[in-house]
Amino acid sequence: MNSFARIPPIVKRVVAPALFLIVLLYYLTHAGKVYTDHVVTKLRDKKTVFLEQFLEDDIGPPINGAGIEKLCEGKGKDNRLVFSCDTAKGGVAQARQYQLQCLRLGIESGASKIILPHIVKRNDGDFRLRRRATAPSDGVPLDYMFDAGHIHEILAAHCPRVEVHSTIADFHDVPTMLTPLDMEVSDVYKGDDLTANSVIAHPEDFKFAVWKHIDRKSPQEGRHYPLRLRLKFPTPLFPVYNDSAQTARELGSVIRVRPDARRLAGSALFALSQRFGIAIDPRSSLAPSEDSFIGVHLRIEKDSKKEFPDYVVQAAAAFDFITATSVKTVFLATGGSAADVERFTARARDFGVTVVTKESLLEGEELAQLRGMTYDQQALVDYEVMKRAGKVVGRSQSKFSWDLAIARAAAYGDVPVVDAPEPEGSVTWEDRFTTLFGDMRPSRGGVLHSTWP
Repeated sequence: MNSFARIPPIVKRVVAPALFLIVLLYYLTHAGKVYTDHVVTKLRDKKTVFLEQFLEDDIGPPINGAGIEKLCEGKGKDNRLVFSCDTAKGGVAQARQYQLQCLRLGIESGASKIILPHIVKRNDGDFRLRRRATAPSDGVPLDYMFDAGHIHEILAAHCPRVEVHSTIADFHDVPTMLTPLDMEVSDVYKGDDLTANSVIAHPEDFKFAVWKHIDRKSPQEGRHYPLRLRLKFPTPLFPVYNDSAQTARELGSVIRVRPDARRLAGSALFALSQRFGIAIDPRSSLAPSEDSFIGVHLRIEKDSKKEFPDYVVQAAAAFDFITATSVKTVFLATGGSAADVERFTARARDFGVTVVTKESLLEGEELAQLRGMTYDQQALVDYEVMKRAGKVVGRSQSKFSWDLAIARAAAYGDVPVVDAPEPEGSVTWEDRFTTLFGDMRPSRGGVLHSTWP
């Protein structure tokens, strides 16, 4: 008789099920977790899961906040000073970079409070800066483009010594805040203090320069606190990689696109994956597959005629790039005319390439929501989709293209942005993820050192 047969029946009835449950529990929580997650995902709506994963974080490895914490711990806290900046101008990339410059300079100043700038709302018809009609003279709150809740959440958790505000209205009951002391670049920096690209040569002296300016313009005997300093546009440019690459990326992640635009971008990516059978992983930590789809940025809006080559030149460069790959799906980001979009789409068909846009990917209520947005808000959707493209093609004269190139390089690349080799010919930036056409070599270094990922 074997040993199992000698075990009393009641023990068998109790121990066997218990042992089974223990093994099952271990499998579900350890070895079988991946499979279990897969089963749960299958049982739920695919799009819902896709969007949840897409919205969890931004591109690249998860942010733990250690870089921001280290930065803030070393800057002190001066309750006498409130740091603010002039109204932000331009599209998504320019407005985002301006917010980040203001935030970083504010931290460097040692101010206990920072008021992030409002944004000038532009006229969709001609894209000129618009300060009247639909927008107050001091612009609209930053949540017009960006996720204000995310900004406050991250900084409260990792930089608690600084109070960050989205509007001067938070200080309506503080009389000294009503009239700021203005400061321009020329007030604090001369000659060798700035590089050829307006980047601060010695950022460690910024706090001293601020108080030197305050003492010159506001005599101590008549000064009242808290004092609000307002840095006028354009600001001097803080050298991004004066901090570590980790800190630069973490601080860059603070200014994130507003949630509704991110959700529409996620929906567009899901539609793209389903319609063309493209493997798009919505999880942020994974680099996109290079053969998934190509994102093309054409800067052909009405306000671009003086600074950018015409449609023919930009389209030709894009098609040269596209046809050198085996990719057959292109996402086109442009604020150009419907005629130019159709022109580009028709030419792509000659090469067996299908062109899609955010408008062609979204349907029903989501398309209606997109159409209810302003031009600059719609560009946020393009921006988020383009970040996930296998490859991106843009123009080196465009802040939008540069913002994408540097963000993608910092998130997915294995070489520090400032150490990226300079390409030859008519290309100013080229890595595995992004190519920017146009000869902008004289200003390339300044862009790399002053653009937050």
